[in-house]
Amino acid sequence: MSRYRKCAVRGCQDSVSVRLYAIDNAAGSLRAMPKLTECHVNRNCIKKMKVSYATQVFSHTVASVMTLMARAGIVDIRVQGEKLSETAQGTAKVLKFFDDLMDSVNGYSLYPSSGKPLRSAVSRCTDHFEFWVETRQTLRKMYYQAEGTEERLRPPSLVNWTVTINGIIDIFEMLEQGNVNHLKCR
Repeated sequence: MSRYRKCAVRGCQDSVSVRLYAIDNAAGSLRAMPKLTECHVNRNCIKKMKVSYATQVFSHTVASVMTLMARAGIVDIRVQGEKLSETAQGTAKVLKFFDDLMDSVNGYSLYPSSGKPLRSAVSRCTDHFEFWVETRQTLRKMYYQAEGTEERLRPPSLVNWTVTINGIIDIFEMLEQGNVNHLKCR
C-alpha cells in the first residue's frame, strides 16, 4: 500500500497505519502490536518487498487494535492529542478482509485455530466457499487511488487473488471427484 494513498473499498487510507503505529509505539514495552516495526509502516525504511511485513500489517491484531483505538478515541499524546482519522475503521475492515483472505488459502490443519475459522483445510463443511464467493465480488470492486490523483488503479495483485481462489476451487473439485474431502492449501 506504500504507493497508494487511498483504497476505495470501505474508505481505507494508508496514513492511518502510520499513525496507529506511532500511538502504539508510545506505549513502550506494553505495546498491543509488538511485532510491528518502523519498517512495516514507513515506506522509506522498507528495503525490499517482504511478504512477512505484509502479513504482519494485514493481520487480525492490527485490525482489532485499530478499530478499538478509533472507537475509543485514543490519542497520541506526543502529537498534541491527535486521534486516528475517521478512515481508521474502514482501514481496519480492509486489513481484516486481507487477513481472512490469507488465512483462507493457508490452511494447514483439519480444524481451525482459535478465532481463525478460515485457517483450516478446505472442505464442504467449512466456510471457505461462501467466503470466496463474497471475496471475489469484493476484489472486483476494489481499486486504489494514486496519491494526488483521482485515477483509479487496479494492481495485478487484486486480479491474481481472484485467479488463486478460482484455482483452489478447481483443484478441490477435481480432488472431490476422487473422494478426497479436505484440501490443505499450505
